[in-house]
Amino acid sequence: MVLNELSFESAPSKNEAQRRMLELIKLIRAARVAGLPLDIRMIDSLGDPLLADGYRLSQWRNDTAVNPDLRLF
Repeated sequence: MVLNELSFESAPSKNEAQRRMLELIKLIRAARVAGLPLDIRMIDSLGDPLLADGYRLSQWRNDTAVNPDLRLF
């Protein structure tokens, strides 16, 4: 699984960005259940990707509206 600058297309809304992050987590969990090897890395040059207008990855990680178990995962 590769996440690069092409993986981060800004969502039209904060809610859509949260939904996309949930789908990414579901995909990662399914890959683990299937026994696929996972090595997720994010290069520094990606910085703090914009998930939606005014909503960055760092904000999602600290968003109390997002399930804390998802943020921790």
